[in-house]
Amino acid sequence: MADNKTISLCLKTICAAYPRFEISEDTVRVWTSFVGDLDDDLLTAAVFRFISSSDHAFPPSIPEIRKEATEMRREISGVPSSFEAWNEVIKAPAPSPLPQ
Repeated sequence: MADNKTISLCLKTICAAYPRFEISEDTVRVWTSFVGDLDDDLLTAAVFRFISSSDHAFPPSIPEIRKEATEMRREISGVPSSFEAWNEVIKAPAPSPLPQ
Protein backbone atom coordinates (compact mmCIF):
# COMPACT_ATOMS: atom_id res chain seq x y z
CA MET A 1 0.00 0.00 0.00
CA ALA A 2 1.29 3.43 -0.93
CA ASP A 3 2.34 5.47 2.06
CA ASN A 4 2.15 9.25 2.47
CA LYS A 5 5.82 9.61 1.52
CA THR A 6 5.32 7.87 -1.83
CA ILE A 7 2.10 9.73 -2.56
CA SER A 8 3.74 13.06 -1.70
CA LEU A 9 6.69 12.21 -3.96
CA CYS A 10 4.32 11.31 -6.81
CA LEU A 11 2.42 14.57 -6.36
CA LYS A 12 5.69 16.54 -6.35
CA THR A 13 6.67 14.77 -9.56
CA ILE A 14 3.33 15.70 -11.13
CA CYS A 15 3.83 19.28 -9.95
CA ALA A 16 7.29 19.42 -11.52
CA ALA A 17 5.99 18.02 -14.81
CA TYR A 18 2.87 20.22 -14.85
CA PRO A 19 3.79 23.57 -13.22
CA ARG A 20 0.17 24.71 -12.87
CA PHE A 21 -0.63 21.68 -10.69
CA GLU A 22 -0.72 22.76 -7.05
CA ILE A 23 -0.29 20.59 -3.98
CA SER A 24 -2.01 21.30 -0.69
CA GLU A 25 -2.61 19.25 2.43
CA ASP A 26 -6.08 18.52 1.08
CA THR A 27 -4.60 17.27 -2.19
CA VAL A 28 -2.35 14.82 -0.35
CA ARG A 29 -5.23 13.70 1.88
CA VAL A 30 -7.60 13.10 -1.06
CA TRP A 31 -4.98 11.29 -3.14
CA THR A 32 -4.09 9.14 -0.13
CA SER A 33 -7.76 8.19 0.23
CA PHE A 34 -8.09 7.16 -3.40
CA VAL A 35 -4.71 5.71 -4.40
CA GLY A 36 -3.40 4.56 -1.02
CA ASP A 37 -4.43 0.98 -1.80
CA LEU A 38 -1.95 0.77 -4.70
CA ASP A 39 1.55 -0.59 -4.10
CA ASP A 40 4.27 2.06 -3.87
CA ASP A 41 6.06 0.81 -6.99
CA LEU A 42 2.85 0.49 -9.00
CA LEU A 43 1.70 4.01 -8.10
CA THR A 44 5.08 5.50 -8.94
CA ALA A 45 5.24 3.61 -12.23
CA ALA A 46 1.69 4.69 -13.15
CA VAL A 47 2.53 8.35 -12.52
CA PHE A 48 5.77 8.11 -14.53
CA ARG A 49 4.00 6.30 -17.37
CA PHE A 50 1.24 8.92 -17.47
CA ILE A 51 3.72 11.80 -17.52
CA SER A 52 5.92 10.18 -20.17
CA SER A 53 2.96 9.70 -22.52
CA SER A 54 2.66 12.34 -25.23
CA ASP A 55 -1.14 12.09 -24.99
CA HIS A 56 -1.40 14.18 -21.84
CA ALA A 57 -1.12 17.97 -21.86
CA PHE A 58 -2.78 18.30 -18.44
CA PRO A 59 -1.98 16.86 -15.01
CA PRO A 60 -3.52 13.50 -14.22
CA SER A 61 -6.68 12.99 -12.27
CA ILE A 62 -6.98 10.20 -9.73
CA PRO A 63 -9.04 8.03 -12.14
CA GLU A 64 -6.40 8.45 -14.84
CA ILE A 65 -3.65 7.23 -12.52
CA ARG A 66 -5.82 4.33 -11.35
CA LYS A 67 -6.48 3.46 -15.02
CA GLU A 68 -2.73 3.43 -15.73
CA ALA A 69 -2.14 1.21 -12.69
CA THR A 70 -4.92 -1.18 -13.76
CA GLU A 71 -3.51 -1.36 -17.28
CA MET A 72 -0.04 -2.07 -15.92
CA ARG A 73 -1.37 -4.85 -13.67
CA ARG A 74 -3.18 -6.36 -16.66
CA GLU A 75 -0.03 -6.27 -18.77
CA ILE A 76 2.11 -7.78 -16.01
CA SER A 77 -0.35 -10.62 -15.39
CA GLY A 78 -0.67 -11.39 -19.10
CA VAL A 79 -4.41 -10.76 -19.32
CA PRO A 80 -5.25 -9.69 -22.87
CA SER A 81 -6.86 -6.33 -23.55
CA SER A 82 -10.44 -6.27 -24.86
CA PHE A 83 -9.13 -5.84 -28.39
CA GLU A 84 -6.63 -8.70 -28.02
CA ALA A 85 -9.28 -11.02 -26.56
CA TRP A 86 -11.75 -10.21 -29.35
CA ASN A 87 -9.02 -10.77 -31.93
CA GLU A 88 -8.40 -14.24 -30.45
CA VAL A 89 -12.13 -15.02 -30.74
CA ILE A 90 -12.23 -13.92 -34.38
CA LYS A 91 -9.16 -15.98 -35.29
CA ALA A 92 -10.32 -19.09 -33.44
CA PRO A 93 -11.39 -21.95 -35.71
CA ALA A 94 -15.12 -22.38 -36.12
CA PRO A 95 -16.53 -25.18 -33.98
CA SER A 96 -17.28 -28.45 -35.73
CA PRO A 97 -20.95 -29.32 -36.01
CA LEU A 98 -22.11 -31.95 -33.57
CA PRO A 99 -22.75 -35.37 -35.10
CA GLN A 100 -26.42 -36.14 -35.51
